[in-house]
Amino acid sequence: ELSRKLLPYTKFHPTRLERAQVDLTDEDLKAIADQGSQLEMLSFRGCRFTPEGLASLLQACPKLQSLEFRDCQMSNFDEYIAVVSMHAQKLEHLKVVDCQMTDEALLSFCQADILLRSFE
Repeated sequence: ELSRKLLPYTKFHPTRLERAQVDLTDEDLKAIADQGSQLEMLSFRGCRFTPEGLASLLQACPKLQSLEFRDCQMSNFDEYIAVVSMHAQKLEHLKVVDCQMTDEALLSFCQADILLRSFE
């Protein structure tokens, strides 16, 4: 999306990216992370980024409170949930829709130090 690529040039630090960010790559996550110090809400639709790219993004966005994954059809989605549990300590709202997550990943996430207010 053009607006995502323009973030570094505008020096704008968004608090919310409410519209689902579609099929992002690690490079796209880096562009968001570079301006993400104030980011509180983020939504993904489809995922082409790696767990390492997600970890870098979450570390650059310490205020992130709401995260949504939608239609992420990779076989290793459990790794993404593990990254969220390690790097999104201020997360309050997590929504996972049409993503293949195992019961083990859910149990592991529940044992993390994150106090969610909502999970869907």
